[in-house]
Amino acid sequence: LYQEIEAISWENCVNVCGNPHVHIDNICMKYGKFGINGGYPHVIGLHVTNCEIGWIGGNVQHYTGEDPNYPEGTHGSVTRFGNGIEIYGGCEDFLVSNCYVYQVYDAAMTHQISTAGRRYVMRNIKYADNLIEKCVYGIEYFLEKNFGGEDSYMDHIEMCGNIICDSGYGWGQQRHNKHTPAHIKGWSYANTASNYTIHDNIFGRAAYKMVHLVAKEKESCPKMYSNTYIQDLGAKLGRYGFNKYEE
Repeated sequence: LYQEIEAISWENCVNVCGNPHVHIDNICMKYGKFGINGGYPHVIGLHVTNCEIGWIGGNVQHYTGEDPNYPEGTHGSVTRFGNGIEIYGGCEDFLVSNCYVYQVYDAAMTHQISTAGRRYVMRNIKYADNLIEKCVYGIEYFLEKNFGGEDSYMDHIEMCGNIICDSGYGWGQQRHNKHTPAHIKGWSYANTASNYTIHDNIFGRAAYKMVHLVAKEKESCPKMYSNTYIQDLGAKLGRYGFNKYEE
């Protein structure tokens, strides 16, 4: 029936495991549930440069309910791996630069955390001069303050010089939740941030929104300038703003 089958293993290509000052340079990584897993709870000095990362993710992270293809709701839901480069937790001095990341089932690169009552700080983060194609999210970030952790924050985040194309047009779009893709995906959490800029990027076509950049407070929204947006006629630009009282 098949001449060839490629299967994703339930393993990471690289586990940083919270070790400080790891520099990963000029390596090609493919076919894992994550490309680079940055560790937990606080990662210092992870630099990823000049790497190629492709065909990542697709494994089931957890599944509840009866139908894995049913949209979010009472009939069950499924969460699937994975990301090209991820830090889940606090971090500082996190750099991703001059990388080619493509065909990732979820996010090409991300820093994220749901606080679950703990305090996390994410600061000095830079995504610069990367080419990102056919991922569900080009750059994802979020700081969800759930069950406490109210003093958690992000500071000095810069996304610049990136070319992000065809978000939501890769293999990850066979997933059930097709209404989420974006070039930069911040969701609609508290996302408390300062000194946050997005500039001099080129965004080319997205299957849903080009950007989703929402925070609880107006001051936490990124400063945006000198970006280029190229989108299909009639398609969405995105969502930007603060939702202290409503979206």
